Amino acid sequence: MAGSVIGLLKQGLRIIGVVAALLLLTGSHVTAHSDFEGSEPADGSVINELLDSVVLNFAVPVLSEGASGIAVGADSGVVTEGVVTEISGTSWRASFIPALQGEVVRVAFAFRAEDGHLVEAEVLFDLTAATTTSIETSTTSTTH
Repeated sequence: MAGSVIGLLKQGLRIIGVVAALLLLTGSHVTAHSDFEGSEPADGSVINELLDSVVLNFAVPVLSEGASGIAVGADSGVVTEGVVTEISGTSWRASFIPALQGEVVRVAFAFRAEDGHLVEAEVLFDLTAATTTSIETSTTSTTH
């Protein structure tokens, strides 16, 4: 009985070792090189107002030629193309008209670094609480 328990433990440890090695090998090429440093608002933010722009920050200078940014609504599938403008060589603004609202939105973008390699990523924002509000106005008239 003790021999079978030890055998099972050894087999379990071998399986864990193989799985860990596979994760290390496959995960290392995915995250080995990323020039995207983050966004403002941050990826995963819950935003309670309309979102008309996102600032994208990079570790290396990127070029405007061929740069693109799009927002896609998770539920609606509505695609809004962003207008990309440079703040600095490593910071760019993607502006959206109309402003994004009312659902989870994925903003995907692609830029070329100065050395020619492609820098692309995406960020998500939860805008479900952000909706436009209408203000009702009333007029009263007085008769004399």
